[in-house]
Amino acid sequence: MGNNYNFRFNPKLPSREDIQRHKDFGALLRRYKSQKDGQRTRRLRRLRVISISSAAAAAIAAIAIVLGGVFSAPNKPALTAGEYFAGQKFIQPPLADEVQPQFASFRVNANQGGVYEYPSGSRLVVPAAAFADDRGRLIEGEVDIRYREMHDYLDFFLAGIPLTYDSAGIQYHLESAGMIEIYAEKDGQPVQLAPGKNIDVELVSEIIVPSLNLKAPPRYNIYQLDTFSREWLYQDVDNIQFVEDEILEENDPLLQYKRELLGKYDAIDSRAAEELHAIESAIPKPVEPLRPYRADPGRPTLELNFLDGSLNIEDTRNGEVQNELAKLQQMYKGVIWQISPSSPAFDERAFSVSWESVRIRPVNNRDYELTLIHPQNQVTLIV
Repeated sequence: MGNNYNFRFNPKLPSREDIQRHKDFGALLRRYKSQKDGQRTRRLRRLRVISISSAAAAAIAAIAIVLGGVFSAPNKPALTAGEYFAGQKFIQPPLADEVQPQFASFRVNANQGGVYEYPSGSRLVVPAAAFADDRGRLIEGEVDIRYREMHDYLDFFLAGIPLTYDSAGIQYHLESAGMIEIYAEKDGQPVQLAPGKNIDVELVSEIIVPSLNLKAPPRYNIYQLDTFSREWLYQDVDNIQFVEDEILEENDPLLQYKRELLGKYDAIDSRAAEELHAIESAIPKPVEPLRPYRADPGRPTLELNFLDGSLNIEDTRNGEVQNELAKLQQMYKGVIWQISPSSPAFDERAFSVSWESVRIRPVNNRDYELTLIHPQNQVTLIV
């Protein structure tokens, strides 16, 4: 008989509506349980047949087993997805322990603390007097620290780590730049961190960075998995830093390609630096604002509005008078002007006169010459 194969090329992808219609975990679980119960019943019936052929007493016992399955209490209602997973272990590796990310172990003197370098380049800093027993008493002597890292979704899957995160009733999936698991033991018994003590971990990991933003690492938050409450708890913001460039090994079969890749990265960095410098050079630097001072209660003050038409500015920039007035209004809106100590002497009765116009011109980067104009008189002040 020849082989009868049915190859399907470019099968039609299911629509979003089809996917939603078939996302019924309860029905799947009920179908699974019914198939499992059917298999169990058939298995018991086979036992009964074998027992009958061997001895009557054994046959009676086998029949009792079958009847026990037939006349037992009715099946409980099918569990929902939430109820089913709530009854499972929170961290449940799908495969044997041998294929999971393995723990490294190192010993540290609890009285002195120490530093441990992980093969990946990660660094653990253990402070002195960092451990205590379940009664809060400080641990002395040698303490064994178990530590492992998980860097990608394969590691997370093999370790059985859940990646769902609930926020305000909405479930999200975490995107991780790396995880660690760490605990400490003394003579085979777990110990805890003493109050106020922390183990600093500098985790070295690889993340994908957009080519246009190579110098700015992406932002991540730090979470801790609480296995009792079955949730990820927010801890802090990240502190990601780029490590030194990769050290190439001469016997690496990909040495040539890695060198070419690093050369392209360097060229991108150089071009980005040149373009950034050109942009910065084209933008004039802002003028440092003057430091404000408190008004002297012994000197007269003024309020000036540069846009109500009562002020004329001396035309020093080819007719851009209105632009200068608008700039002054923006710079000094709400500012109280005060007569400068360097101002010429003036008669205070000038402030009771209705002046027809006012002219202003800058003297330096702080002071202005203010001229009050009347057909019969004018007064010049430094403000």
